[in-house]
Amino acid sequence: APAAAAPDAAPAAAAPTTSTPAKSAAKASVLSSALRVAGTASKASVAVPVRCATACAGTARLVATSALRSAGIKKGGVLATASVKLAGGKKSTLRLVAKGKVAKALKRGGVKRAKLVITTGKGTQVVKTVRLVLR
Repeated sequence: APAAAAPDAAPAAAAPTTSTPAKSAAKASVLSSALRVAGTASKASVAVPVRCATACAGTARLVATSALRSAGIKKGGVLATASVKLAGGKKSTLRLVAKGKVAKALKRGGVKRAKLVITTGKGTQVVKTVRLVLR
């Protein structure tokens, strides 16, 4: 009899968590898969057009999809970062900034593809592979 009670107890405990609707986290959407790279003497920036359905804040990272030996970056290393603060429903352009050897590699066209990771709200992530195009 105790063994029969245990399987019945598990679905009953799970029912309240599935029936309660979770708060929908604000999800950002990237509007282009080709991102422009611009640079100054010591920095490079990547312009990312983004829209968020509701107001959202978080971070954005550009992650290497392959190793970049000249800049000392391994696959999965962060190329550029930015903080995100968007108004709901409006299109915005994020500027991800890279410095040092990574900036030099971006400006000369050494990086063709990267993964854009935007983390908003309570850990919601938007991941998109993008092409980097020199301006």
